[in-house]
Amino acid sequence: MALYKTEAIVLKAEDFGESHRLVTLLTPARGLVRAVAKGARRPTSRLAGALLPFTHARLLLWQGRSLDGISQAEVRQSFRALREDLPRMAGALYTCEVMGELVPEMEESAAAFRLHRTALGLLAVGARTDVTLRYFELQLLRLAGFGPRFDRCPACDTPVLGAPGESAGVGGGRTYFSPAAGGCLCPACLGRAGDAGTGGGLWLGAAAVGAARGLLNCRPRAVPALRFPAVALAELGAATDACLRHVLEKRPRSLAFWETVRGYS
Repeated sequence: MALYKTEAIVLKAEDFGESHRLVTLLTPARGLVRAVAKGARRPTSRLAGALLPFTHARLLLWQGRSLDGISQAEVRQSFRALREDLPRMAGALYTCEVMGELVPEMEESAAAFRLHRTALGLLAVGARTDVTLRYFELQLLRLAGFGPRFDRCPACDTPVLGAPGESAGVGGGRTYFSPAAGGCLCPACLGRAGDAGTGGGLWLGAAAVGAARGLLNCRPRAVPALRFPAVALAELGAATDACLRHVLEKRPRSLAFWETVRGYS
């Protein structure tokens, strides 16, 4: 029986059998891993505390045919604060769901692992949840190869609204964001695309475009200090939502939960 050690973030934990847990893990070297923790639901289990959602743990696993098994688990960071605040817990659940949809199994995913650990850390220390989620979405989409462009038109590489040498834009100083095209279209490409090529898109103001660029280019430690107008964050949230719907062909269910509880404290 082959054993291996790995860092992991617990994305999901489900009851399995009479006393076991089935967990979905995000790992740096193996991407998504589904593993069973035998006896983890028993009160005396040493594994239970390390297999809660959001937990960053170090694990010893054995390789199985369909499911791997967890032999040992050590908590590296529990992110306990996320389980004590409803909006932050909802935001963390959303990051876990999106990671589970975009990260492949058995594929190196070190950058995604670092991003998720960073996002959970930001949520845990009290960074604004909406800003943190927009940062997470944009960075993850870029890592997964779907990163929308907010600086230059994805169709012709012309600078768009707010970029050096910007075009004048259309729509009263706003620019059109197309998930299908992969970013903000310049006026010429928007005109050529017509209705058929811009379905599911939306107009963004300069503040929303600026917020997207700021979040794509900032260092993680700078995120808690970022401040954006509420309307800009709302527009950017609609854009990332549209982009994820286009990529996943569905809307993450946990996003609606976060939207419901985001104002609670």
